[in-house]
Amino acid sequence: MPRGLTALIVIAIVVGSALLAQQRFKRETATPIQTQTEQLGYAARDAELVETGDDGRPLYRLNAATIREYPKDSTVQLDQVQMTYRGENSNQWALSAEHGSVRERDEHIELHGNVRGVGVMSGVTGQAQFLTDRLFYDAKTGIATTPDPVTLRLGSRELTGTGLVANLKERRFRLESKVHGRFTP
Repeated sequence: MPRGLTALIVIAIVVGSALLAQQRFKRETATPIQTQTEQLGYAARDAELVETGDDGRPLYRLNAATIREYPKDSTVQLDQVQMTYRGENSNQWALSAEHGSVRERDEHIELHGNVRGVGVMSGVTGQAQFLTDRLFYDAKTGIATTPDPVTLRLGSRELTGTGLVANLKERRFRLESKVHGRFTP
């Protein structure tokens, strides 16, 4: 066999081995990405979740620009959240936040990032509004809480404080500490 042909065969074997090794490397690096996507359950855009009470009537409606389920820890992540709660006697509250999370089969919703609540409060003419960065809402009791700083606006009046317990069913609010307010006529 001539030397040139032998060299050509050796080069072909080296190039072929390199190509096979490259394809094998691509397959191996693709596996972790596939594993990550397998951890994601369902996902949806412009989604609405409705929780109903024992009587079949909606307790709340939760709308989100995107939702993603993570079955491993049984959570649903929400983005651009809008939530409405309708209590007795046409008592309605609207809550909004940049993000939120819900554990499946749980009555608790966590909202975070520019959380805003608007509704009606006992003894207040017009709408009441609260602003905070994080809020925990218990759908069963209708109670919303936060340990974070809060601004509470009651018409033209404004109170600030740290920590909030808001009973949306009974339309009662309690600022926990460091309460400051300004009431101008």
